[in-house]
Amino acid sequence: MKHKAIRMRQTLTYRRRLLDELLFRYLDQMRGIVIDIGGEQKSQRGFFRPPEKDAVKRLWYSVNITPDASPHIYGDAHCLPLSSNSVDCVLCCEVLEHIKDPRQCCNEIWRVLKPGGVAFISVPFLFPIHADPDDYQRFTPSGLKILTSDFVSVKIIPMGGSLGTLGELIVSAGNSMEKYRLIRRFIKLFGRVMIWFERKIGANRFHGAFSTGYFVEARKS
Repeated sequence: MKHKAIRMRQTLTYRRRLLDELLFRYLDQMRGIVIDIGGEQKSQRGFFRPPEKDAVKRLWYSVNITPDASPHIYGDAHCLPLSSNSVDCVLCCEVLEHIKDPRQCCNEIWRVLKPGGVAFISVPFLFPIHADPDDYQRFTPSGLKILTSDFVSVKIIPMGGSLGTLGELIVSAGNSMEKYRLIRRFIKLFGRVMIWFERKIGANRFHGAFSTGYFVEARKS
């Protein structure tokens, strides 16, 4: 199990590690009925998992349009099969880029949340195209404010600084050079050093006009 965890850590992107850390940081706010849009019961990425045994009472359900993900609830993010004002917390991580109408999805998140409920949303900005099955768009903080304009309180957190973001892109570029193993290894090492340095010094030292993406905490009035 320990060796499996080490291998997983080595294959995770910088962005995925940042997302795991943020989800663990906000875990205490994920209470009551929690809906994970795009969540899966199998083939989950990263280390974050719904807590199985916890002093805080939670009912955790995944919602997915893909049957192969074995979700608790089969449904479309554009029209969630849930009653209005029925859930306490919504997770929507790495989903909005894959759906045609992200505004409609955010409207649905607002609709199903109880008053005072909270949503946690993550989206990419500078990150490679990845089909699941399609990848339609990227998001800026200004765009996210428009998408979450119905919420009373919105906090947007950059996921990585400029140095780590550049390192992530360099690693991705190296992954595409399968025919040139030696160059590929050097390029990926160079990118990982940039990520390591940002982690060592602190991403806040390198915040600028770009990041790998953004994590949003949005609360319904």
